[in-house]
Amino acid sequence: MHLAIDEVTLSHGELYTIVTNKKAKGKKGSLVAIITGTKTEKVI
Repeated sequence: MHLAIDEVTLSHGELYTIVTNKKAKGKKGSLVAIITGTKTEKVI
């Protein structure tokens, strides 16, 4: 599995880390996790 990691800030300043499976190419199974915050410990 090839993973991609991106950080997103929502309108109220909330930070999230999005982890996706690149091989799924945006189709079913591409979203792996949505994690509150951007701290390495939480993402791992």
